[in-house]
Amino acid sequence: MDGVIWVMRYYFSFSLTLMIALMSCGGDEGAPGSNPDNITFITQPSAQVGHTSVFSFQPQATHKNGDALTFKIEAPAWLNYDKSENKVSGTPDWDRLNSSFRVKIMATNGIDTAIQRTDIQVTLGEIVCGTNFGDPADSEYILPFEPRQTYKLQNGNCPTNPNWGHQRTFAYDFGTPMGTNILAMRGGTVIASISHQPDVPDCSVGGGNIVFIQHSDGSVAFYGHFKQNSVMVEVGDRVNQGQLLAQSGNSGCSAGPHVHVQVYRQAGPYDRQYSLPINFSNSDGPLNSQGSLVIGENYTAL
Repeated sequence: MDGVIWVMRYYFSFSLTLMIALMSCGGDEGAPGSNPDNITFITQPSAQVGHTSVFSFQPQATHKNGDALTFKIEAPAWLNYDKSENKVSGTPDWDRLNSSFRVKIMATNGIDTAIQRTDIQVTLGEIVCGTNFGDPADSEYILPFEPRQTYKLQNGNCPTNPNWGHQRTFAYDFGTPMGTNILAMRGGTVIASISHQPDVPDCSVGGGNIVFIQHSDGSVAFYGHFKQNSVMVEVGDRVNQGQLLAQSGNSGCSAGPHVHVQVYRQAGPYDRQYSLPINFSNSDGPLNSQGSLVIGENYTAL
């Protein structure tokens, strides 16, 4: 009997100790006595952000009694919380495209604690036209025409005139006459090739006669508007930088003979938001403050 009483006493003592411990741990809603209903959040983070956009949010809340509140933020490492400005900010970038993340904001007056949780989706954002293109000397690309040849840049990156095309995209149009030899800007593997389109402007066929070359880092160069039956490479071919690809033409959606060159982040989708800023290591001609070639200027391949 004494043994039974001892077991009952031990069980009761253990249960009471465990209950006290659990109560002392508290939780998301604060310590014992905390009333989250006393705190009202008056701002809510946006539920989505473009991958190139700055996510910025200032948490705000009020206490029923007018007490001052402090905030604690739990968020992904790429988001920074500046306590002095009470601001959460950061840019998701490509690596977080199509992913979601949670921001947890805790507001407290030292007694009451309330929690605000928001799940935020990273969507495809616009390109940043003000991007720095870097030093041309470090570029992996060369101009798409032969050395000592000079051609005018008819259209470029993010032009201000909407009639010129290339709206909010990175791309170049060089005014190369019909039959000009066009070279590979960078080595890689041909993943698409078309050569049968006639040299008649037709926007229903886009770039007309084209070549797509994928590089070792996964990026893809697009060359367009080649002369009919001039394309000299096929899908699966390995090409070297400076290798002859085709001749300039007037096929596809074209207003006159030229070559269109553009680099995308990966092999599809080929939306303008995936275009990349490039310049050329062998280019002799003016650059703007970003390091981009300038529309209307002449460029010589060295």
